Amino acid sequence: MKSLNLTPELYQYLLELSPKENFHLKELRIKTDKLKYARLRSPTEQINFMMFLLQNLKPKNILEIGTFTGYSTLAMALATPEDTQIITCDINNVFPSTGQEIWKNAGVANRIKLQLGPAIETLTQLQQQSQTFDFVFIDADKENYWQYFEKSLNMLTVNGLIIIDNVLWRGQVIDGNNSDLRTNAIRDFNQRLSLQPHINYCLLPLGDGISLVSKK
Repeated sequence: MKSLNLTPELYQYLLELSPKENFHLKELRIKTDKLKYARLRSPTEQINFMMFLLQNLKPKNILEIGTFTGYSTLAMALATPEDTQIITCDINNVFPSTGQEIWKNAGVANRIKLQLGPAIETLTQLQQQSQTFDFVFIDADKENYWQYFEKSLNMLTVNGLIIIDNVLWRGQVIDGNNSDLRTNAIRDFNQRLSLQPHINYCLLPLGDGISLVSKK
């Protein structure tokens, strides 16, 4: 095995040599980390990876399923051109409200549309409106991951990319003693995704594990 054991010291080294963090993104990260559910924030190295991809892909339309405080939303907006539009979905505005003022201060709020309510309903409406997306980030309730993925894939453009978060689930996916609903949902999702013949698929041990999917 050639995977590195990321000690706290090595992780700090990684962060120090990463691209300089945007002022507004740092502000929202610090604000998020003071919350009770701060663990739900996407890790910095994963955000850097996504921003790098977006800077090169230059998507016109982005779909995010699971907003939380809007930290990843802000990162995606900062990494894309001014004509890129982002639709981000969350069940209510309890956590997204944390980042909305910072979106405005960063000058990207006009490119972000927050859709509140069950994401399945939002995705169904978007499908009915014949919406398409070049980039999709899925990071919401795990029990609905497969439905989110199928609906997103149906709206994905030919050269589009889907990123699914938390697919290694803090290692619990290989814990035979863990059979809670969310862990089983992730296991089922990973298994089903690996068997799909019509996609290109890659699983990476970045953050809590991410899967990258494109259409063949």
